[in-house]
Amino acid sequence: ILLHKINDTEECLEKMINLCKTLKCKVNLILFNSSEFIKKEIKPSLPAAVDRFFYSLNDNKIRTMIRKSKGSRISGACGQLAGKKAL
Repeated sequence: ILLHKINDTEECLEKMINLCKTLKCKVNLILFNSSEFIKKEIKPSLPAAVDRFFYSLNDNKIRTMIRKSKGSRISGACGQLAGKKAL
């Protein structure tokens, strides 16, 4: 999950590239969805940051996909289930 100015920095990208080069892996970049239960400072990465990660990882021969967000309409998307009470 990419978070704006938390783990989408250039330093984080370099660390991810270096780690992934040592592994046989596939990376899924997932956009964060806000929720009333999450601090307001935690925001999804900007599209430019997501693209930077995607192209840099792929350029380094690390198979990478951008996952489309699903479920936000019913508050079931990534990050939105935090703090929900079971009925």
